[in-house]
Amino acid sequence: MFKRPVPTLVLLIPFALFAIIKGVIPAFTQIQTDFPNYYTAGDIARRGVGVERLYDDAWFQEQIKATGMDQQGKFSPFPPPTALLFVPLSLLEPLTALRIVTLVNMLLLALSIWVLSKLFSLSLVEATTFVLLSGWGLVNCFRFGQLYIALSLSMLVSYYLLQRKKTILSGVSAASLLPIKYFSVVMLLQFALRREWKALNAACVTIALVLCISIATLGWKIHEEWLLTVLGQHLQSHLSRQDPFSSVFQSFDSLLRRLFVYNATWNTAPLVNVPVLYVTLKLSCIIAAIAIAGCALVVITKKTGSTELALVILCLLGLVIAPATATYHYLLLWLPLGILLSHFRSTDNKRYFWLTLVLYSSIGFLPYSFFRHFDGDGVLTLLAYPRLFLLISLFGVSVAASLRQSRLNSIQLSSVR
Repeated sequence: MFKRPVPTLVLLIPFALFAIIKGVIPAFTQIQTDFPNYYTAGDIARRGVGVERLYDDAWFQEQIKATGMDQQGKFSPFPPPTALLFVPLSLLEPLTALRIVTLVNMLLLALSIWVLSKLFSLSLVEATTFVLLSGWGLVNCFRFGQLYIALSLSMLVSYYLLQRKKTILSGVSAASLLPIKYFSVVMLLQFALRREWKALNAACVTIALVLCISIATLGWKIHEEWLLTVLGQHLQSHLSRQDPFSSVFQSFDSLLRRLFVYNATWNTAPLVNVPVLYVTLKLSCIIAAIAIAGCALVVITKKTGSTELALVILCLLGLVIAPATATYHYLLLWLPLGILLSHFRSTDNKRYFWLTLVLYSSIGFLPYSFFRHFDGDGVLTLLAYPRLFLLISLFGVSVAASLRQSRLNSIQLSSVR
């Protein structure tokens, strides 16, 4: 991928040390945020007591303390099947369980590197360097016992199998974690674009099977609450017991709330207090992003007949319009940016190749603690959202690349005629 001018082995060593020192070692020594939510949910599901109260934040906090973890937490907005995933680990002490999750994450990371190397004809050193460029996203996935290495791997494997015409297995892989982390729905859209109906059907059956097991185990009531209440609140960025104005959540919603919505607790000094402007601009940004992506998808599928760049656009669109994102969500860039960089390499487009790589590594390693100083400082609040603007830039690069490829294809067809 890096074409050897870049000494990838030299880059790999400090990036690997960064991930180990900042991510892996802390995960082996102390429990921090996020993991208590997963572990406690698994413990409740295993005991079968109070399952219907998983989304009762105050009660759930008491259960976290009962496990011996002194951390703030909640189960919302996780879907109910999440609890089942952690039932076996709840038999262990919390720190032991986190250590096992860390070891599993390390194994899954190694598998991700191998799949990336096979998909995009990379050496293992190049593929390893690529994933390590995730920086803080990878670090925090380890530290917090998160599931995003697993989710990214499920998408990589699905795409790998799809390229090799193993459509049913591709659908199963894409949907395996979808009832828990629903970002991988983009793979189902990819199946539809490619008219891979066997893959789509296999994915739907897999989702139905997981949900049936979850409903049979946890009961319908908690699933009904998630579907009718929790999901809608999450999509609208109504984050219980969390600051929805915080720049930690690098999203249009958080930025526009901070600029235009007064709150006596979370946001006492907005740029201007005009809530209707927050709603209007948020909807406008989301609609504009969807419209741009939609137009690009139409052009791609009609003029090139290729859907690889379409998947890139779908993935980046999903992250751009997400209601709230954290650093570890950007591990989901491995597949789309792998496709995009491979495309630029094959077309010898060095300018876009390096631009994409710089944007990606900036998302991974920018010192966000510095930028957060601007949060709530009038118009300078815009500076507190670098990750959002870097992601928008990547989205723009993917659209530009797609349109450029469509134009080149049209020129080639005209010359043939």
